[in-house]
Amino acid sequence: MGKQIHTGSGDNVGNNKIVNIISNIEPKYIKGFIADLMQDISHRKISDAERKLESIANIDGVDINVKSLLNALKTKVALIQEEKGLQKQKQELQNLVRNKELDYDTLDVAFSILLHFESKIHVDTARDRYFSAEVSGPYTNEVFFEFLSTANEIVEACNSQGKFNFLEQEMLGLIRGSLRNNNINIAYDLSQYLNENYPSINSTFFLLHCETLTFLNNIKNRHILSFSTYEKKHVDYLIKTLLDNFSSDISRFTLPLINQLYITDFTNIKLIELAKKNIINIKKISSECAEIITKITSKTVAPNSQLKLPEEIKDLETFSILNELLTNGSFNKKSLADWRHNGGEISTDDPYINSLLELQVSVWLCTSQDKKSIIDLTQQAEEFLSLDMNRYRGLNPSNLMFLCERFMSLNLPLIAVKFIEPILPDEPWLSPLLENLLQALYLSEQNDLFFKKLALFSDDVKSESVWLLEAQAYERIQQDEEAITAVQEALKINNKNAYSWDLLLYLYQKNKGSKVDLTKLVVGIPCEVFYSYHETKIPLLNSIAKYVDPNIAEAILVDWFVVNPNQLAKYLIDIYHNSLMNRTDKQDFIYLPKCCIKGIEYTDGFKKYNRILVRDVETEHPLCLNVNSPLGRILEKLTVGETLEDPYLGEISLTSETPAFIAAYQAAIKIRDQNNDGSDPFKLFELPSNEEEFLPYFERILRRYSINKATQNPSLQNPHIPLCMRGNFTHRGDYFRAAYYHLTSSDTTQYVKLHDEGINSPDKVIIDLYTSIYLSLLGFVSLIAKKGITLILTNYTKDILENWIRDITREDYLSLDVTKFGMQRITAADIKKNSYDFIQQLKLLINISQEERIRIVDTPENLVKIKDIIDPSIFSTIQLSHANDIPWLSIDHLLCILAQKSDFPVANLNDFLKGLINSSEFKERKESIIVSLICGLPVPIFYNDIIILSGSNEKKDIFLTAKFIEKYKCPGRETAENINFLSQITRNVIVKAYLDSDILKGSRAYNPVYDGYEEYVFNTCCKTAMLCVEGKTAEEKVALLISETLKPFYKFRPLQKLAFDLATLFSVGHFLNIEVINIELERLLSSTDISA
Repeated sequence: MGKQIHTGSGDNVGNNKIVNIISNIEPKYIKGFIADLMQDISHRKISDAERKLESIANIDGVDINVKSLLNALKTKVALIQEEKGLQKQKQELQNLVRNKELDYDTLDVAFSILLHFESKIHVDTARDRYFSAEVSGPYTNEVFFEFLSTANEIVEACNSQGKFNFLEQEMLGLIRGSLRNNNINIAYDLSQYLNENYPSINSTFFLLHCETLTFLNNIKNRHILSFSTYEKKHVDYLIKTLLDNFSSDISRFTLPLINQLYITDFTNIKLIELAKKNIINIKKISSECAEIITKITSKTVAPNSQLKLPEEIKDLETFSILNELLTNGSFNKKSLADWRHNGGEISTDDPYINSLLELQVSVWLCTSQDKKSIIDLTQQAEEFLSLDMNRYRGLNPSNLMFLCERFMSLNLPLIAVKFIEPILPDEPWLSPLLENLLQALYLSEQNDLFFKKLALFSDDVKSESVWLLEAQAYERIQQDEEAITAVQEALKINNKNAYSWDLLLYLYQKNKGSKVDLTKLVVGIPCEVFYSYHETKIPLLNSIAKYVDPNIAEAILVDWFVVNPNQLAKYLIDIYHNSLMNRTDKQDFIYLPKCCIKGIEYTDGFKKYNRILVRDVETEHPLCLNVNSPLGRILEKLTVGETLEDPYLGEISLTSETPAFIAAYQAAIKIRDQNNDGSDPFKLFELPSNEEEFLPYFERILRRYSINKATQNPSLQNPHIPLCMRGNFTHRGDYFRAAYYHLTSSDTTQYVKLHDEGINSPDKVIIDLYTSIYLSLLGFVSLIAKKGITLILTNYTKDILENWIRDITREDYLSLDVTKFGMQRITAADIKKNSYDFIQQLKLLINISQEERIRIVDTPENLVKIKDIIDPSIFSTIQLSHANDIPWLSIDHLLCILAQKSDFPVANLNDFLKGLINSSEFKERKESIIVSLICGLPVPIFYNDIIILSGSNEKKDIFLTAKFIEKYKCPGRETAENINFLSQITRNVIVKAYLDSDILKGSRAYNPVYDGYEEYVFNTCCKTAMLCVEGKTAEEKVALLISETLKPFYKFRPLQKLAFDLATLFSVGHFLNIEVINIELERLLSSTDISA
């Protein structure tokens, strides 16, 4: 190679330059070039190697040895690329190896290429050549290790003393040879050594590739959901390494990408997106993987939506297609139900898989409204779980996740817990499977286990959904500060989740946050939350309307409404009505909608039109008129009463305007009424034009809709239905009304009894809604306060009571009802008059009651199973009773029996009431007697109190005395005791009747002035004596009662006469033989001064 120096002009821009002229190239001059090229080939930078070969091939003046060497290098590249038709290159390679002019390093390269060439044709020949060769340099060793060595030879090389002297290319040969012999662990160890000593993109690739393969082998086809925390962190590290280095060598890093896709079971979104972009490279390596990626990322509807199910499904492929169609909503569930009803079954070769697939079909077909199918599904799920736990643990967790999610949607969270727990690793990571478990634990009220599982994870790994579950769990156990913190953490992750803001608003309101603070919170919600409608945002708007300002919610709602009036009509009306009690005439701020401008009425001279003017929205509903339309531009500018003559539209007159919300509300009413298919309780009534028809029209409405048909269900005549279940059935969701109705209706109270087992004389009890109303109706709350017994109410029960009191005591309270006598109006004045004592008792109960924070324990399974069929107040009460070991005092005796059998602490209600009554005075007990006799509620009553009641000056007390005797008869079985009780009552009513004197002018049958109460009581006592007193005949029994009644009257003839007159009337009316009664009386009275 010579050197020339140029000066001057011409092509020499800088007036001078040096040109290297290559005149003759020998192999020794290109040793550096060969080393670089071989490194490119070792690192699989094939395109770089080809460019270098192409650049040197254009140089003239190279000798024949260099040309042969360059041809050999081209052959090396071709061998790496696995090109065909290279047989003719062997001769040149052999000649090159025999060339004595080549130095050791160059000969090593040439010999390695020949060895590589022969390894493709005949391995044994190549091995013989290697072992018999005089040259054994690093390139030759690289080829031997990579293509010719056995697994044992590689192990020996790695274990030899000279392993520390291996060069980079030899290490690469060992790694590739280990991978060829499927010795992944050695390849991984070698790749670590390579990366430490020869760091490069190449070493990074081999380390990642070998580490990925090692991990893939170790997990043994386990699903990522079953990984331990350590395994999941390892996977995250591998994914990060791949993503950081993928662009540096896409073709090579595609291989670990494919393996990582299989490790993560195609669940990692970042890997899926990367694979989608490089689907062509993936397809070259694995068509199966490429097909899965295409299927996952495809947005097309699944084929075979008209799948015809065979009578027997015998293969998994058919069921897989069915499952996919059901998941996508492309297969009619009714068709599936018909298939099963007509005898369709699954019969693969594996009975266990048959049971699993049958369970999946049942889960698809089950609905939360069908209670029987829920029970059947529960039984089927538990039976499947008990079949083979070892096989169960080997099932794909993603399939089981689907089952668990369905279980939770069907209100079967306990089943979900049982299905998830066995497949969780000992040290789980915060996977979707564990999130499902946390959700199931929360829904099944397993508070202790929930927080134990949650404690396994630091705050930095918790997802938004986990933070929200944690917030709800803290709110349930009344740790509101912790709940608020958890919601705020969730909002840091995603501040556009409407549910998070709704929960935070509820917690602030619950903690008595001021109106100013609540408004600040709402104003701080990102505007993006309210840009568009979604059904998950409706609860947030409802909370804003109830707790903060209805105008804010309405401004948002009407903007959503004009976009989709049919869908928003229901929500607009419901939220307005829910917030009525929170509205005030005074408004501090006015919130105007952005898109809904106003309602208008206009005419074109022929017809009137009602429209809503809107801007900046796309809507096709004929109700809405965009202000950018020709007609909209005209109407927006017109004032009421103004007319404009348009050359195209003609005469347009604006007749009236309506504020945006009022116009939207009026339109929503009509839309909701017109679209009602029978599933909506809403109905629009139009008042008759004639005012005289108003009341009859209202009465017709009330008669049709005020009757609760559920209360007339024949199944309620079953005496074995617990009280709270009756209420949940007849008045679901209206808990106070349910309790009050059933505690004051004789249709129900005839089945109610006082629980007479359990804990006696407790110092502290917890009571539910039904018991609260029961004690208040009977007037026992003041007795409890006097005795100093601690009452515990759950927050749920307390809120129900307070809300009812607040509603019923409003000054503008008005309710309408219809009775057999016509319409009945109940006002605030009526409430004060008729329910004052009851309301005062409820207020006293709330004031003396205490709250207790629930301890963190798991709710018993038996209680969780009946959660949806009992009153939530009952559930929360039993739950707190169990958690804090507080005796539960309840009027629902059947549920008390069930609770006792489940080892819950239950107080003895009968003993509790007797304790109250024994320490009270008659006037304190009287209300309970009256309520018991009117409503039929059971209550301990002293027979002596009835005697006192019979001597009352109030007519209703005399009447109730008779009712008591009719219902409860006599104190016992002893004649003396019974006669004594009845005679004291008959004396009292005789004296009362005599003093009133109306009866002296004739009995009720002859004297219309007399009301007949005393006569009624006397007759009832005589009838009772005929039933409860010993004697051979009815006449003897009546005579005995009369004789006992007359004893104090032997010196007062008028009372004797009145008694005889009443007895005679009773005897005649009951066809008794008066002569026999007189004879018996003569005998009984012979020792007294009284004659029969």
